[in-house]
Amino acid sequence: MGLPIENVQAPDLLEYNELIKSRDRWRGAAAVSFGAGVLCGVTGFFLYAFDNPTIEAPARRQGPTPKEPEPDSKPETSTMEVAAMPAYVPGGALVLLGGTF
Repeated sequence: MGLPIENVQAPDLLEYNELIKSRDRWRGAAAVSFGAGVLCGVTGFFLYAFDNPTIEAPARRQGPTPKEPEPDSKPETSTMEVAAMPAYVPGGALVLLGGTF
């Protein structure tokens, strides 16, 4: 009627025990991550609830105001830079790109 009952073989039992250990390690990591998230959330709530920001206008300058420079007849040459840098990380590689204009 039902399935026959057999004992678990030694290799299967070792694999099962390793999987249980792996599960327990990830469970601990998840608990630490959850605790850190709750701590960040509580800190953010207290900063939001108890912070009382004040905005003050800057003091007016006394004395002569500086003159604006007169525009040149031709614009300054603009500088454009482009850079690429390879980065090797565990499990792969990246190419970082950057630029200014």
